[in-house]
Amino acid sequence: MYWYVIHTKPKQELRAAQNLELQGYNIFLPTVPVQKLLKHIVHIIHEPLFARYLFIQLDQINSNWFQLDQREEFIRSYDLESIQNL
Repeated sequence: MYWYVIHTKPKQELRAAQNLELQGYNIFLPTVPVQKLLKHIVHIIHEPLFARYLFIQLDQINSNWFQLDQREEFIRSYDLESIQNL
């Protein structure tokens, strides 16, 4: 199994991750807590660490790339582990 990067539409990382998880894919969407001021109240919101990107784990031979219809990039497992440990 390899990890790949998927480029999403702006602000659609969570929706893409949920849709792919419903299809049975293993997804990793790293988030960071960010303070936002909304109506004079500070809220903690979790935003994607990498805007417009999420990670998907696929078996290179058996995966159906037609369902994804995205440009894929290879990422090494130990690089993803480093990101997960942030």
